[in-house]
Amino acid sequence: MSLYEQGEDLYAVGEYKEAYSCFLQSYTNNVEVTDSMNYLGCCELMVENYEAALDWFIRLSKMVPNWERPITNIGRVYLKQGRFTEAYEQFIRAIDVNDQSEDTFFYLGVYFERINNLVQAKEAYEESLSINNDQEETRINYGRVLWRLGQREDAKLECNKLLEQNPYHEDVLWNLGLMNIQDSNYYAALEYLERLFNHKGFDMELYFELSRVHYKLRNYIESINWIERILEIEPTNKKALKLKVILDDCSRKA
Repeated sequence: MSLYEQGEDLYAVGEYKEAYSCFLQSYTNNVEVTDSMNYLGCCELMVENYEAALDWFIRLSKMVPNWERPITNIGRVYLKQGRFTEAYEQFIRAIDVNDQSEDTFFYLGVYFERINNLVQAKEAYEESLSINNDQEETRINYGRVLWRLGQREDAKLECNKLLEQNPYHEDVLWNLGLMNIQDSNYYAALEYLERLFNHKGFDMELYFELSRVHYKLRNYIESINWIERILEIEPTNKKALKLKVILDDCSRKA
């Protein structure tokens, strides 16, 4: 296995510092130079070394001006830095180079979400999916935007498409749980959140939501049980302590 391939494998599992070392050696050895440079920038981006990431991407974009990927990645860095106007300019520039890049339209959608322009975010995600329909993260974001636009059934439909492929997708189960809570469909919410718990285990935010759903269903004892699980791990959690007092009172009066 080449150093470049080792770097790809390490990057895929989140070992960014080790991946960086492999890509740097590959770049130094003049092997897979442009791809190695792109990965070097991505490694720096993932560990939040934004200026170093920019340096790699800008140098690469000058070497291969007809490759949209480093231009898109410059925009990604600007997004992380809160430089939204500059990020937008890079995404448009990347689209001018290649208007068939699903990744560029995905990040354009992320940009529009960040500035709360949901209609254009929706359009950007749709464009990305029209280029490549098999994109998990894009579909998750698209469903979230549909929900925020009030297109609730369409949003749930997008989530359910993902569940058909992966019945235990954590982000999708969480989103469907919250969507059904907002729609007061508490039994449906409980089904998704319990499935998430069975797959994921402890997650404090999840425990609070499970407690909330049981409270809405007037299952006060079960609601208290979820709060007590939190207190077993964090005995001084102020939110949990406050909720337990309220729930104990509800249970006595029930």
